[in-house]
Amino acid sequence: MAKEVQGQVQEILDKVTDKGQEYLVLRIEGEGYFDWKGLVAQQQVKTGDVVRLRVSDGRFPRIYDLEKIGDREFKPAQAPSAALARTGSRDEFISRLSCLRSASLAVGIEQMPIEKKIKELFQLAEALEKWVKRPAGEVHT
Repeated sequence: MAKEVQGQVQEILDKVTDKGQEYLVLRIEGEGYFDWKGLVAQQQVKTGDVVRLRVSDGRFPRIYDLEKIGDREFKPAQAPSAALARTGSRDEFISRLSCLRSASLAVGIEQMPIEKKIKELFQLAEALEKWVKRPAGEVHT
């Protein structure tokens, strides 16, 4: 089943399979869409262009149809949740949820009043998030 996607092209990646077949990946709102038909070249799409795609469902969405559209026609997608809108990116949102889940597993085993447990849960989640976001190679102190 195909679905429609529209948005501004953030990046165009040149790729080659193990067998030497060339293809492109369009990044729109952090998601990758795979062009095996050469539609990007046919439409002369470049980074920053606003496009409408018809793509397959699945883990590696294949582009079936591609159309450059003007900025007037572009309607940005709404964030799927208020939490995602606050975090700024899907990866950051996932990272924060992961830290919160890890903290809840650690704090969940201790017997204490619920108010104290909630406070410790968020303190631990914030400490984990700080550790996750530290610069590469930095030692935890």
